[in-house]
Amino acid sequence: MAIDIHAHHIPSSVMQRIRQDGSGCGVEIAAEGAEGPQLRLGQGTAPGRPIIKELLDLDDRENKLKEQNLRHQVLSTWLD
Repeated sequence: MAIDIHAHHIPSSVMQRIRQDGSGCGVEIAAEGAEGPQLRLGQGTAPGRPIIKELLDLDDRENKLKEQNLRHQVLSTWLD
């Protein structure tokens, strides 16, 4: 049984909070494209990489795990 010990996840509650009042903490959604939302961390900074769907949607992640023949993942937050 293979286990992925380095996987990231962003709960929907975190994205919702950023959309509601992230600018008060210096975080905002700079763009929302086909590849996923991009966050801006701090005023005047460049947007980060798009947040891929598998970081946001656990159902998509589970499908990817099955494709890769993985049974479990250890999840942590995404640091970007």
